[in-house]
Amino acid sequence: MKNMQRALRRQHVARLKAARRFHWGHDLRHDAASLGKAVNTPRPCSCWMCGNPRRHFGSRTPQELASQLQLAEGAYTRFLDFVKAKQLDLRTVIGTADLSVF
Repeated sequence: MKNMQRALRRQHVARLKAARRFHWGHDLRHDAASLGKAVNTPRPCSCWMCGNPRRHFGSRTPQELASQLQLAEGAYTRFLDFVKAKQLDLRTVIGTADLSVF
């Protein structure tokens, strides 16, 4: 069977050209250089408005936040399972009488 990578790549470029024809607020159909730039590099620069928000603001992606939350919840449930298995009192383990957070 013939390798279809070139055809697939060309099809994707044609699809992107159609999708990004009005990418920067005006019709790029007659300006081949600008249309090619919009297809290959959709962001015009790497300033704080156009660039990666993780680089400029240090914020985490939603996937990273979900992963951290899942890790913390897993550690908390393992801790509670350990306390139950050892039949310990949470006041002695934590060292406080205020268990309103639990």
